Amino acid sequence: MNQTEARIFGFFVATMRREQEWTLESLAHATHYSYSMIRSIEKGTSQIDKEGRDRFAKLFGFSGFLDNYDQKDTMQEKLQHIQNAHNSLLRERRQALLQEILSDRALAASFLFPEYLLAVLFELVLSDGSQSQFTALCRQMEPALEFFSVKELGQYYDLCGMHVEDPALKTRYFQQAFRYDPDSFLINLHMAMEAYFQQHLAEAMTCLDRCKARVFELGSYSRFVQIALLEAQIQIDLGQVDKALSCLHALRSPECKKLDPYSSSEVLSLMAYASMRKNDMKSALGYAEAGLQERSGHPTLYMVAIFAAFRLQDPRLPLFIHRAKDNMKLDDPFSRRMPWNHFIDGIAAWNEKKYREAIGQLELCCQTFEMDPLRSWMLDCLIELARKAEDTELAFHYQQKRIDLFRIHMIREF
Repeated sequence: MNQTEARIFGFFVATMRREQEWTLESLAHATHYSYSMIRSIEKGTSQIDKEGRDRFAKLFGFSGFLDNYDQKDTMQEKLQHIQNAHNSLLRERRQALLQEILSDRALAASFLFPEYLLAVLFELVLSDGSQSQFTALCRQMEPALEFFSVKELGQYYDLCGMHVEDPALKTRYFQQAFRYDPDSFLINLHMAMEAYFQQHLAEAMTCLDRCKARVFELGSYSRFVQIALLEAQIQIDLGQVDKALSCLHALRSPECKKLDPYSSSEVLSLMAYASMRKNDMKSALGYAEAGLQERSGHPTLYMVAIFAAFRLQDPRLPLFIHRAKDNMKLDDPFSRRMPWNHFIDGIAAWNEKKYREAIGQLELCCQTFEMDPLRSWMLDCLIELARKAEDTELAFHYQQKRIDLFRIHMIREF
């Protein structure tokens, strides 16, 4: 057993001892090793023979400790195959490869224990495991990071970024993942999405360009569509609405591969949003209605439908509001954090010329995110409402916030 193997075995013993709530003293008594020997084993400074390793493994409920360090390269290849399947959105293949590892519990009692835990983390994150499970697993894995390859470290931090919801922490994880694996398609995609969410548009586009350079290597049309959608979102926020609409129309053209229902509703959602930002409310409402027929619970589609119906004085506005409150599905982190009900109530109050009430509701929406893509648009609405309420001072206040937001955006971009 070489030094690296001794450290991995020590990590295994320390992890299992804590997981099964053995004390150092009780473990020493059960294995007939001294207290100091147990400590040195856990630190990886003492080497014990195969018989001794099996003795520990059996105490922790395994048949023995596998002497399989020579299979580490093969295990790392399997993890890379899982990553490749995830990159290409081959969910069934990814799941089959993951289960191949996770179903072999004996790998936990082996020199491949660190890689086994990485597979466990992959499964937990993609199955949307609880925050407590995630925190406990990451704490358990921290000592194992020294045994990971550079690409495995990139995968570890990328998975952490995928799971956490705190924007600052998410960004830090993705940046750390990028430092280890700057060529990763998925890491660059996640960085692009997070940069866009924080309205760092130039940074988002740079990350997206790196993704575009790799998407054809993946051969995944779903990822191609995902990138095209994100690029269109960025173009809308850059004021290039016609360019974005042209790209979105191309995705729905007969020449392109037929979109799956989810992607189709996302395209229609962006077409509706782009038309709304262009102040083409008739087109916005048409796209929103078409999208809602495909995906009735889509929050953005309801938002556009409600606002466009309000602007057009469409008599169906109360119906859209009622359906939104009954059917809206908050099935992603952004949707869950966005105060849709405040927006709906704000537009309803605006429609009834209750300007102060509308201001209060949209102010709550505006405060939700410091740099959310919808913030600038909501500030424009608040400026208009303040003028409707004949409150010049408040209108000036929102106008100044709008200017400050633009300045912050320009500083961050340049």
